[in-house]
Formats: sequence, structure tokens, C-alpha cells
Amino acid sequence: MVRLALQIKVIESPEVPLEVRRMAIGTLGRLSRLLNFSDFSSRIVHPLLRVIDTASALLAPSGSSAQAAVGAATTVAAIRVAAVDTLCCLVYQLGPNFALYMPVVSKIMAKHKLRHETYDNLVNKLLKNQPFTPDDIATVAGAINDGSVVHMQQLMAAESKGKSSADYEWADVGMDNAGAGGGMSCILSCA
Repeated sequence: MVRLALQIKVIESPEVPLEVRRMAIGTLGRLSRLLNFSDFSSRIVHPLLRVIDTASALLAPSGSSAQAAVGAATTVAAIRVAAVDTLCCLVYQLGPNFALYMPVVSKIMAKHKLRHETYDNLVNKLLKNQPFTPDDIATVAGAINDGSVVHMQQLMAAESKGKSSADYEWADVGMDNAGAGGGMSCILSCA
């Protein structure tokens, strides 16, 4: 299994650049197409919701230029979209088991007035007990394939920031670093 705890730490860490966080969210979505995250769904969904909920706090300080504020708002919007796209991947993977998270996701999305057509379509199908169609699969896959270039130096720097507590975190899920599958290199090669 990949270093899921580290991936979540990168996504939530305010010290990590916004673009790296957005790419980490997208990587998590791509991994959900390859790996079964059903046992870790809570450890993924709740951090994604925290990212959506607190993304506006990441905006540039009020003393910044208007251009910097617009750029930061665009990046925050991109992070929110990436988080909801990844939630769509989890809806598809978890199927009816995602119903547990639908109330809290709806609450956060309503709070920030977010609309996401793919998420709404998938949830409506779940609520009506309709199967997902090939079009749904293609839409979910297309949502997370944004063509981002992954910069190894940034990811390795983010990984090194989280190494001190990695042993403790993986002990919690019954794994150690030796059995974690090679860390970030596995995340990149699997994506």
C-alpha cells in the first residue's frame, strides 16, 4: 500500500505550496482508480472536506496586490475542484458505501456554494439505486486526468517534512515504512 498518511499530510499541510497540494489531491484521485481505498475512505474523505472547507483561508493576505489575490483565488478554486473530483472517484469506487459521507459533503458544498455536475450525477444515481454507466466512468476518469507535471524535488521535499511521524502513523494502520511500497516513488509510478 502506498503512503496514504503522507499523501494526506501533503494535502492538508499549509507549508506545502498550493500547486503541490492540488497535484497531490489529483494523484490521490488517480490512485483510487488503481487501488481499493474502501478501508481508508474516512481517512481520505474527511481531509478532502477540510481542504474544501478551509481553502478560502489560503487566499493571499489583504496587503497583497490585486493580481496576486486573483491568482490565489484561482488556485484555491482549482484545489476545491480537484478535491471534489477526487470525491467523485471515491463515490464511484465506494458505491452505496459512500452514502455515509453524503450528508457532510452536501453540508460543506452548500456552505461554500459549490456545484459539481459530475458529483451531483453520481450521487443522484446512488440515491436512485441506478448503476453507473460507461459515460460516468469516462467522466470520472477525465476529471482527474488534468495533465499535471509532477516535480520530483517538490514531492521529495514534502515527503521529507513528514518522515518524523511516518512510523507512528503507519503503526496506526498496521504497516511500517518498509512495507509501504516505496513511498512517493510508488505513488508516481502507479499514477
